[in-house]
Amino acid sequence: MQKVKETMAAFLLTVGICFSVLAQDSTSGIPAWFLNDLAANVGVWTAQNGAHMSEAEPYDAYRLEWNWGIGETSIRGRMYGMKNGKKVAEFWQLHQYWDNSAQQAVVMNFGQGGTVGSGYLRPTGENETELIQTYTLADGRGWKVKHETQLTGNTFISQSFEQDPSGAWKLDRSYTFVKEQINAAEGNLGGFTLSLAVKDVAMAQAFYEKLGFIAMEGGGHGGSGTTSVQDWVLLSNGGIKIGLFRGVLLTNTITFNPSDARSIYKEVQQNNLEVDSSSGLENSEGPCSFSITDPDGNSILIEQH
Repeated sequence: MQKVKETMAAFLLTVGICFSVLAQDSTSGIPAWFLNDLAANVGVWTAQNGAHMSEAEPYDAYRLEWNWGIGETSIRGRMYGMKNGKKVAEFWQLHQYWDNSAQQAVVMNFGQGGTVGSGYLRPTGENETELIQTYTLADGRGWKVKHETQLTGNTFISQSFEQDPSGAWKLDRSYTFVKEQINAAEGNLGGFTLSLAVKDVAMAQAFYEKLGFIAMEGGGHGGSGTTSVQDWVLLSNGGIKIGLFRGVLLTNTITFNPSDARSIYKEVQQNNLEVDSSSGLENSEGPCSFSITDPDGNSILIEQH
């Protein structure tokens, strides 16, 4: 019993140290140009491919989708081919983040057959970047590719270069990506997420991924003393977000994430709506939340992060 107490105390101390570190400004060492680049890239971008269509490449457009990672210090995405407005084939899953050890911006690509691309991103001018990646196949073969991009508002031009045997860069293709206006302007309720109560997170995730959703960074594990069963995961498809929760929610819940939940709470009180539960509202700032129920029994959570 004493050993169990000592183990638990050590665990709690480790957790306490972890939260203490995370409570500090985690972005202080990340350059502003990189954080700005992340924010500018989040969204859905489409480039026409009519000039390169062929029997081997039957895609009339390519789509690039970026979503925020945890803490909005990284982004995750995917790239796929389109035909007649529909997704035909997915080519890459992507991850862009700041490497604290190397003090450089990293972009990782993961493709079919175990293909992996990795390289460093650097600014070359105002709203201009250069990315040089090394790609490797499962059998060990590899090659290098360079991408030069120029971002102007909701448009960015991406030029790809191949490296010849002498090491010189040769222009391969150039695409103009236009940002899709998928996200409607947010009202005072902020972002919207549909939180679903599910029996099996992995099974539900596999289902929604077939509808085009991708998992955002993070996800909870635990339950009954095990780390093999996932308790929750967040998925996104453009501006649409779905949360899958096992053993956390009693019913499906509509979740809003406003920047000022306390003002909305005051409006709810003034309109004589009954509040089911609340947390953190007694504080003048910081995270807080409250929940209400509509006339048909649907649960609504208002949560400020």
